[in-house]
Amino acid sequence: MASSARVPPMPSSRIPLPFSPEEYAGRLQRVREGMQKEQLDLVVLTEPENIFYLTGYQTVGEPQIQALLLPAEGAPSLVTRLLEVTNATFRSNLQPQNLHVYADFESGIDKVCELLQSFQVSRLGLEMQSRRLLARHWTKLEALAKTKGMKLCEASHLVPRLRLVKTPAELAVLRRACGVCAAGVLAGQEASAGETETEIAGKAYQAMAKVGGEYPAFPPFVCIGQNGCLGHYPGSSSGGVLREGEVLFLEIGGCFERYHGAMMRTCFVGHQLPPLLQQAEAAVVAAMDVAAKAMKPGAKAKEVDQVARAALTRADKAWTMSLRSGYSIGIGFYTDWGEAEHFKMDPGSEQVLEEGMVIHLIPWVQVPEYGGVGLSDTVLVTKSGAVSLFEKQIPRKIRLIPPPAERPFGPEQAQRVRRVLGLEPTPLVKLELKDFEGLKSVYVKDESKRMGLQAFKVVGGAYAMLRFMCKRLALPLPEGAKGAEEVQRLYVERFGATTFVTATDGNHGRGVAWAARKFRQKAVVYMPKGSAQQRLQHVLDLGAQAEITELNYDDTVEMAFKQGQDQGWVVLQDTTAPGYTEIPEWIMQGYTAMVDEAVEATEKEGSITHVVLQMGVGSMAAAVVGYFTARFGVSNGSPSQCPRFLVIEPWNAACGFESAKAGEMRSVEGDLETMVAGLACGVPSSLAWPVLAEFGHAFLRLKDGLAGNGMRLLRQSGVEAGECGGAACGVLQHLMKPSCASWREELGLNSESKVLLINTEGATDPANYQLQMTLPDVEGPELLEMVLGPARKASNGASSSSKRQRVA
Repeated sequence: MASSARVPPMPSSRIPLPFSPEEYAGRLQRVREGMQKEQLDLVVLTEPENIFYLTGYQTVGEPQIQALLLPAEGAPSLVTRLLEVTNATFRSNLQPQNLHVYADFESGIDKVCELLQSFQVSRLGLEMQSRRLLARHWTKLEALAKTKGMKLCEASHLVPRLRLVKTPAELAVLRRACGVCAAGVLAGQEASAGETETEIAGKAYQAMAKVGGEYPAFPPFVCIGQNGCLGHYPGSSSGGVLREGEVLFLEIGGCFERYHGAMMRTCFVGHQLPPLLQQAEAAVVAAMDVAAKAMKPGAKAKEVDQVARAALTRADKAWTMSLRSGYSIGIGFYTDWGEAEHFKMDPGSEQVLEEGMVIHLIPWVQVPEYGGVGLSDTVLVTKSGAVSLFEKQIPRKIRLIPPPAERPFGPEQAQRVRRVLGLEPTPLVKLELKDFEGLKSVYVKDESKRMGLQAFKVVGGAYAMLRFMCKRLALPLPEGAKGAEEVQRLYVERFGATTFVTATDGNHGRGVAWAARKFRQKAVVYMPKGSAQQRLQHVLDLGAQAEITELNYDDTVEMAFKQGQDQGWVVLQDTTAPGYTEIPEWIMQGYTAMVDEAVEATEKEGSITHVVLQMGVGSMAAAVVGYFTARFGVSNGSPSQCPRFLVIEPWNAACGFESAKAGEMRSVEGDLETMVAGLACGVPSSLAWPVLAEFGHAFLRLKDGLAGNGMRLLRQSGVEAGECGGAACGVLQHLMKPSCASWREELGLNSESKVLLINTEGATDPANYQLQMTLPDVEGPELLEMVLGPARKASNGASSSSKRQRVA
């Protein structure tokens, strides 16, 4: 143990090794039998797993080199860093006289070469594929071999091929490792919406530690949404939070005495799996079953992979299959829990399965829309096929995580938005009842007065941009407007100007452009065909780059996402996309500010009983619903004191209406042509639809003429309303006609009703506004169609669930 540095202090007693002396002696004997077959006089082992396998020695330290010198006869010797000699002395079966150390200022490879010269060696075995044998080590060893006349021989396979077939003692430890893994997986499956990847990983770590687990070779792979399509992604502080409609992919390795058992499981936040995830689940389960049956001694690895791959194959390529269907697993340190470099099952593997092998069986898929779907197992190869080493079986299916009882759109969030953006309330106008006879009161929240930008959308865009900046700076959201200014200063100082890209019919893009100017960032705005030139000009006047495309709204959204990906821009969109929910949620939280203002202004008048909400992609509507349900509570799955929510949209862009009719989220296609351009959306937001499906009382699609009626009516009350704002007023006016009496009964509209309308925009298209003011009101049948919300239909029973009503 000679070294010029002082030997560190030693513990008072040894730590017990994982196995008996007889187990280690048997391993050593089998290695020496292999050495004899290959006529090796001495082997230098540098891979930590192989050293541990033979001696029990372990460390997480990364010394210059640590090498176990194993002669054909006699005791093995270890060369290691001076600090690590404590581990070798008290956590190995090595004798103190066979420990050779070097200090940090000394050369480790020189110590190895010095020790090698004390042996009579003709053929020297080296782990030539070792990741711990560096170029400088090779230079020294080759020089020594040349001087001493030694032949350097490949010995990388010598110990690993023995490690592949586990002994009964190893299997006992592996079963404990699988028990540790199960604790981590179960903890991960208990994740809740709103938790981050690192929070979920922390719970898995804690659960494994409580049942005797130790640090695994890989961290838990905890992937939210499309992060599950990233290779070996361990979760991060910037990975976002788990939200409704998202997949949580888990791959967790439990470690006991450095042996590992691993498992993949997938979760989904929602009440039921989307069809594509149901199909992916079935395919993965089938692949697991057929592979396990085929995994018998003598079977070729590539043939097992082939049968698993056949079960996963889809003609439409809806998902990407795993590169391999399994690999050997066992001892692992800080680089890998698997032994894939020694045995794996993939299309090119000619290796053959043996009884006693332990395999992490992993046929899994990556679904672009959602993320990873894996339901793997750690299995033992037996004569009858593969059997699980998990004593506690975790169901091989995608686990449903309940959606949050309260969406993140309540008063607390709304008031934070109001404070940090320094918002001044917009007017709440009480309308005269001559056009709404039969109601107690009608209020209009007039967002045409919002910040000089004529629409509520600016609040969502500005709030989301600020949240993005805070997240990138790793700062909490400030409490007030002064703090927001400091965030902007710090962001520009560190990152300069980020380009935010979006698609819009006008108002959202104008808001993003305004926010970019306020926070000294850049904005690129794409608008669908048919957008008004004045709306384009509004965006350009704020310094953004903007253009009107030849695409409909939904295709323009896709274009914005593609440009964001190609150019490295940040997409700031109020609708969701696969793997894209965080920014839309922030935007929706921004929308809650106007509701908070409205409720505050009407508190003395009593509770609002009905709210008419414009759909679009559903973000604004769902944010409003989320605010009310959070504020007034939910009882037995239904709002207790909440208003009834009537969701409206244009006849040709009625994605909410069609979804409600079908009982699941649906899209509509085509040009989506309508005068109500701000609602011309064919695909609902995946964040918004679950909220609207649960709490939307009715979905109504309207002909454009009703929007014009509402614009003219609001003008009589001094409210300048664009097409979207006019639509809400026009629908309510129409519902009060005699021909809609049965509808009013169904909707609960009566003399006690207090209705809130939201004038979402002013006259952002002045030319059309002036035109509408000159036109007469439209009358007649087939201007409005209604379908009950999915939850309402279910409560009414099947007989009324399919009933649609049309104005006569």
